[in-house]
Amino acid sequence: MRLESTLIAYEQLICSNEDMGSLLDEHKTTIEFLQKEKEKADIALEGASKKVAAVEKRNQTINKRLDNLLVVVKSRVDPVGVFSNYLNNLKTKSFIYSPIEDDIVDIKLAEHLNSLPDSKALTELFSRESEGIYHFGTKRVFVKIENGKVISKHLKKQ
Repeated sequence: MRLESTLIAYEQLICSNEDMGSLLDEHKTTIEFLQKEKEKADIALEGASKKVAAVEKRNQTINKRLDNLLVVVKSRVDPVGVFSNYLNNLKTKSFIYSPIEDDIVDIKLAEHLNSLPDSKALTELFSRESEGIYHFGTKRVFVKIENGKVISKHLKKQ
């Protein structure tokens, strides 16, 4: 009886061993499949990373272009605003200098010009190019506010 029970125990061990072997084979197959899928995912991720880097580089280039265009646009005189001021001056038949609303230098210059006795002649000579830069007749001048006073300086041609 003892020999028989030992034989049954060995048979059970052999069956368990075979079951473990087949489970091990299944796990190996799953691991191989997952490794192949990981390699595919790594390749796809690398491709996507390269595309993202290319898009970011293109966006940086576009942003630099936009910044440069913005600088150019801000440095130009607003033709609609200039024409609108001109029409308003004609309508009211007054020859006052109309400043750009958010430009402190332009506002102070307008106050100064419009307070002078013969502001008509001076107003016709002044035109704003950009912040702090004006044309006075044929001369290009830099205008700033110093101690509450309007200060101008002739700019030499470049």
